[in-house]
Parts: sequence; C-alpha cells; structure tokens
Amino acid sequence: MPGGGYKEDAEELRFVRLKIYYYFILFIYQKGSLKNKWFLYRNLHQQMRASDKNYLHSRYLHRGSAPILRPFTMRMIRLCVLLEHLHAMPLALTGWHMLTKAVFFG
Repeated sequence: MPGGGYKEDAEELRFVRLKIYYYFILFIYQKGSLKNKWFLYRNLHQQMRASDKNYLHSRYLHRGSAPILRPFTMRMIRLCVLLEHLHAMPLALTGWHMLTKAVFFG
C-alpha cells in the first residue's frame, strides 16, 4: 500500500484522538471549578476506555519514536499518559487547577 497504508493511518488517528482528549481535559474547562474538572475527566476517561481499551498504548508514545506533533505537545501527552498509568490524573488536575488559578489571577 502506498504511503504507509491503512494501519499507519489508523494509528496516527488514534494518537490525534489522544491529543484531543488531553487538550479537552487540560484546556477547555480551564476556568471551571475543580469539581467540574474531576467530573469531566471521569466521564471522558470512561468514554475513552469504552471506545478503545488500549488508548494509552500508542507506538508514538514510546521513547525514541518519531514525533508526529510539536515537541511540547508530545511531552504533554506523554506526561498525561504517565499520570494515567499511575492513576494520578485527579491529583495532577488539582495541581493544574491551582496553577492556572494562580496564573490567571496572580
């Protein structure tokens, strides 16, 4: 198949979906309450798990893999995936919430 084929395209689309998932969690409800952020994360996480149980296992997340997104974006996605593997995303969202409040109001 020319251009990498169907499997390559499907894997890239899965990764872009992961980017959108984390973008939504981290930036869309930036000014919302912490309780709403936790609620949003819980719901989105359940939806991601229901639609793709292996969403945290993209080959683009492996060390040394060719980045398909900008370096900062790749680091943020890898950090979020690590936090989810450690089941620490709610704690990280709390820190992110406090940091964004300090930046916006400080």
